[in-house]
Amino acid sequence: MECRKIEELLHEYHSGELSGKDNAAVEKHISDCKSCSQKSSELKKIYQLTGELPELPPPDALRDSYLEILDKQIRVPDNRSNELRIPLRRVFIIAAGVAAAVILFFSGFLLGKNLASVKLENEQIAALQAEVRETKNLMIVNMLKQESASKRLMAVNYAENLDLLMPETVNALIHSLNNDKNVNVRLATLGTLSRYSYNQEIRTELLKAFDRESEPLVQINMINLMVLLNEKSSAETLQKLVDDKQTTEMVREQAKKGLSVLL
Repeated sequence: MECRKIEELLHEYHSGELSGKDNAAVEKHISDCKSCSQKSSELKKIYQLTGELPELPPPDALRDSYLEILDKQIRVPDNRSNELRIPLRRVFIIAAGVAAAVILFFSGFLLGKNLASVKLENEQIAALQAEVRETKNLMIVNMLKQESASKRLMAVNYAENLDLLMPETVNALIHSLNNDKNVNVRLATLGTLSRYSYNQEIRTELLKAFDRESEPLVQINMINLMVLLNEKSSAETLQKLVDDKQTTEMVREQAKKGLSVLL
């Protein structure tokens, strides 16, 4: 049989209505034809899905309307009538096909509705999370402006635990690293910003801060960070620390070790 004829028989094949001869012909064809075999598999899945759906009684109005239409279409003609006879078996096949199509349509509609609901819920959750994140970032920026060193230190610790820093927060932290009078706040800020050192802009700011820093404890931590990041561009600043007579011995020795690793 040709593919076109096989496609016409696939519905009856999967519904078990084909005769033995036609059934065997379809089976032989789909075993040899890749295209028809794929169509047969897809149709089989549809029949399986419709078979698994629960039987739902149609609304009374829909049932009455359908029966009225069916009564008009199916009439048993007498010998005096030239009215077209529609085989009753074919009518029931059509009716079953319509029912299956309706079920599939509404199943798809309900599934789409549920998926849309889930999508909307996910969007609402994402929007809420973004709002909370923005609020936390703004809180950190405001706390970094407080006179209390403990408040500023608390703000830096909050920033370390955030999964995303807004540009305003990054700028506030960089300002704190460069200008905060409290060494502990600067050290904590250095630790927080080091988590984002993969960002080239932040890394550049860390290098600038390293070149300006004069507090020995912060300098040592910056040296260690540059070595950890394998930041070879910091070698110039390290060499300046080694050559500067004002550099404390501890920092000078640490800078020498850093240079031996980076160069």
